[in-house]
Amino acid sequence: MAPSATLQAVKFVLLLPELMEQAIDEPMYAKVSRRMRSGVALCGIRGERERKWKITIEQALAWAVSEEEVETNLSPLIRAPVVILCDDHFMHGQVAACDGTSLR
Repeated sequence: MAPSATLQAVKFVLLLPELMEQAIDEPMYAKVSRRMRSGVALCGIRGERERKWKITIEQALAWAVSEEEVETNLSPLIRAPVVILCDDHFMHGQVAACDGTSLR
C-alpha cells in the first residue's frame, strides 16, 4: 500500500523536544527523507544534516509545516523571545503558537 496523498504532501515537520523520544535540545525543522508504511524517516536541515529520526505517520501529519515556513525562518518561531513596547510600557514573553499567519 502506497502512502496517502496527504502524507505525500508533507515535506517538512517541526520537531519539539517534549514530543520526541530521541533527545533534541530545542525546536527544529526536519525534512522528510522517506515515507514508509511503518512511519516516516527524517533528516536534519542546515547545521543538523547528519541527524536522523523516525516518527509515525500520524506525527508527520500533525507536525507538518510548509516549505515556505522553513525557508523563511532560520529556526522555528515557536518559543522565540518577543518584546512589545507600547506607550512607554513593555511586555515580554515567548511565542507559544504559530499558525502560518499569526503568532500567539
